[in-house]
Order: sequence, then structure tokens, then C-alpha cells
Amino acid sequence: MRGRHADAYSMYKRGTRDYINAYDKEQGSVRSLNGVSKEIGNPSWKRSFLYILVASLASFLYGYHLGVINETLESISNDLHFNGNTMAEGLVVSICLGGGFLGSTFSGLIVDRVGFRRAFQLCALPMIIGSSMSATAKNLLGMLLGRLFVGTGMGLGPTLATLYVTEVSPAYVRGTYGSFTQIATSLGLMSSLLIGFPAKETEGWWRICFWVSAVPAALLALFMEFSPESPHWLFKKGRAADAEAAFEKLLGGPYVKGAMAELSKSERGGEAETVKLSELLFGHHRKVVFIGSTLFALQQLSGINSVFFFSSTVFKSAGVSSQSANICVGIANFLGSFAALLLMDKLGRKVLLIGSFSGMAKNYKVWKYRGSHMKFLEDMHIFDCDNIVVQVFCLMYFQVVAMGLQAASASSLVSSSNEVYLSVGGMLLFVLAFSVGAGPVPSLLLSEMFPGRIRAKAMSVCLASHWVVNFFVGLLFLRLLEQIGPLVLNTIFATFCLVAVIFVKRNVLETKGKSLQEIEITLLPPE
Repeated sequence: MRGRHADAYSMYKRGTRDYINAYDKEQGSVRSLNGVSKEIGNPSWKRSFLYILVASLASFLYGYHLGVINETLESISNDLHFNGNTMAEGLVVSICLGGGFLGSTFSGLIVDRVGFRRAFQLCALPMIIGSSMSATAKNLLGMLLGRLFVGTGMGLGPTLATLYVTEVSPAYVRGTYGSFTQIATSLGLMSSLLIGFPAKETEGWWRICFWVSAVPAALLALFMEFSPESPHWLFKKGRAADAEAAFEKLLGGPYVKGAMAELSKSERGGEAETVKLSELLFGHHRKVVFIGSTLFALQQLSGINSVFFFSSTVFKSAGVSSQSANICVGIANFLGSFAALLLMDKLGRKVLLIGSFSGMAKNYKVWKYRGSHMKFLEDMHIFDCDNIVVQVFCLMYFQVVAMGLQAASASSLVSSSNEVYLSVGGMLLFVLAFSVGAGPVPSLLLSEMFPGRIRAKAMSVCLASHWVVNFFVGLLFLRLLEQIGPLVLNTIFATFCLVAVIFVKRNVLETKGKSLQEIEITLLPPE
């Protein structure tokens, strides 16, 4: 079988060189790196839209399971008899993140072996099993096992969704479609919070919350059966004819030749299984893998998931109704994600990252620097870009007060009557700043930056750092909050956000509007 695929691939390559030249001469124009000639314009976004929505179900499930524990943790701990044990509560939260590490680690291998459609279905299976185990748990061990199973699906889901969206989207809307995964995540979070509201008043309602999540997981497995496979994966496997059929389904007939010609410039069939871990960590690709791993780690060290995991606990300690406050968190996350959808392909990935991280970082520093904080940003050369970018930064800069509000609310300088407004307001602005850039951009950006040959495995390596850091944040947040207090803890998170701004400024490449092949050539010139 492999021999026949290799022969077909070789024949296709020889034919490709002929029709590339003929096609270019016939059109009489220079082909763009998007694989589309100037005369026929861009393919319709509608052809791939439904498949993007199906893939986004994986991100919806990720968001749902990320937030389902928020409103239900108190009820779970009471029913399963570990109430008041902060380490046990932290373990219930973070055990799924440990499972996420396992799922993410093997996601690249799974995708390279079975393709995206089957990998999505494998992602849905442990989520269905784990949700059922959690819903029927009789003790802490049963809950932990269920959360561990769910976590393996959570580890697979975001990787698969991001890679699939990147490989099936037309270049001119890839950023917009990439934002769909973040919007789906925010909708999943909001759904889990809304469904979880009756948990504290209705006995056993938390079990319903876990049963509900099995429905979108089953829909994901079903709808993926009717979705096209990634043409990039098919081409790497030597299945050129199948790749053409997939492109025709995704882009339309007039764009197939251009898309296949573009693939032939950089993709080489049958090489996906030759990538070794040592090559990713120490070889030609080590720089982009380092950038990716660091970016994901800094994303989690911003402290965002401490909000999604424990906002109910934080609001309760401030005397605020967790239901109304968590609705506001969900709305802030959704609005920021929607703004990212509108801006991703207009302003670019790097601009949104810098604006988002700076919005989260300076929210504490503004209390220290006061009138000089704008000078601080100028000294960091954050504003040396065109006017529209400066305008966006000015628009977003109101978010710099966010973590400062949270830190100030814990200070003795603030009266108790104002503490509630500062704490909740700071948290909402922090979530908004995150969801505009630091949330949706890293996964999309890195899936664009990695060459097709290593894309799946490199993403799995980088996301491993995401899950490791996420695990420890979930495990230790409540304990650190008890030991060092919110003022010091928020300052630590703000410092990591500032580090992220500097790192992005120095290391990240803008990928807006570029084809995957053009990005690969820019980042990794031929050896």
C-alpha cells in the first residue's frame, strides 16, 4: 500500500511541474503564495465554514470542562466528603490538566497516523467515557478517574481544532476562522457556568452538568464522519488524488490546481513519520519549537485559568454573588473573543498579542508608575508601529488597570466598601484583555509557523508546556492564595505578562495574510 502511494506521489510530482508551468503561462500573471491567481480572486469562505464549526466543537468541549468545576466544586466536595481540603479540591481541578498533558503529548503522533477525522473521533470518546464516570462517581477516586479521562480528550481537542482550521481555511480568513476556536471555548465556559447555577441549591445537580457534556462530544464524533480530511495530511501520505478531492470540497474546482501546486512547493509525501523528538528539540526546528513552548507557558503563567477555575471562590470571599459575577466573566470572555475574530486578519497576530499581554501586565504597574506608565511603554518600543495599531493600543489600554484593581482590592489602603468593585472589575477587565489576543492567538500563530512536515508533532510538544504549567496553576492556586495573599500572587502573574510582551516583541513573526508555504520559507530557509 505504501509503495503504491509513493508511486502515485512521484507521478503526481512529475505531472505537477508540467501543469504549474502551463498554468502560469496561461494566466499570464505571477501566482501569489496563497495559491490563487489574481484573476479568479479568493475562494468562497462559505465552503469551509460548516467544517470549521464542526471542528470548533472540540474547543467548546474544552471550555465546558474547563469551567464545569467552577460552580459545582463546592457541591462535589460536600457530596464526596472532601470539603475544606484545598489540595483535594485543587486535584479535582488539575487532574484533567494532567490528562490533557498526556493527550496533547500523543496528539501529533495520532494525527500523523490516522488523520484528523479519526483523531477528532478518538478525542470525543474519552470525553464521553470520562463525563459518564464523573457523573456517577461515588467518591473522590471515581471523580479523579473521570476527570483524568476527560483530560485526555481535552488535550487532544485544542490541538486538533487549531491544526485542522489552519489546514482547511483559505489564507485570507484563516485568522478569523482561528478565532472561532476561542469563541467556541468561551461559549463552552459560559454554558458550563449557566448550567451549573442550580448546583448549590439542587442536590445532585452537579451530576447533570457532567452528563450534559456527553451530547456535544457525540455530535463531534458523528459530524466528523461527513467532514473532509485535511488536504495537507492526505498529500503528505502520498494520496494526491484524495487531496485534490478535499480541496475541491473546501475551496471549489477553480482553485484546486493552484492549491495543489502550492502544496508541492514545500510538502513532501511520506515524511511525517520520520520526525523525531530530538530533531524538534535540538535540530533545524528548535527555534520555532522554543518560541512555541515559551509562548504557551507564558499564556498560562498570566494566571488566566485561575479565574476560570476559581472565580466563584474569589467572588464568594469578596461577598459577591458567584452567579452574577460568573455571567459577567463569561460575557467578558465572549466579547473579547468576538473582537479578536474581527481584528485577527485586519491587525495581525503579533499586534493583538502585544496589546493583550501589555493590557494584562501593566494593570498592576499602573499603580506603581501612575503618570509615567505610558513613558514605560514607549521605552519598551511597544508603539513603534503604524497609526492604526497605536489607536488599537489606546483603545485597549483601559485594560491596564485590571490586575491593579485586583491587587488594590487586597490592599489595606482600600476601604471594604470599594473592595468588591475593585476585585470584580479588575477580574473582568483582565479576562477581556486575555480573550482579545493572548487567548486565541498563540495556538493559531504556532500552527501557521510550523512547517507541514512537523506541524502536528511540534504543536503537541509545545502544548505540553501549556498543560504542565496549567496543571500547577490549578493545583497550587488556592494554596498560594492562602499562603501569600492576592496582592503578591497578582503581582507575580503581572510580571509574567510583562515578560510575555518583551518575548513576543523580540521573537514572534507576523503571519497575517500569508500562505502556510510562504511562512515556512520565511522562517526556515532551505538547509
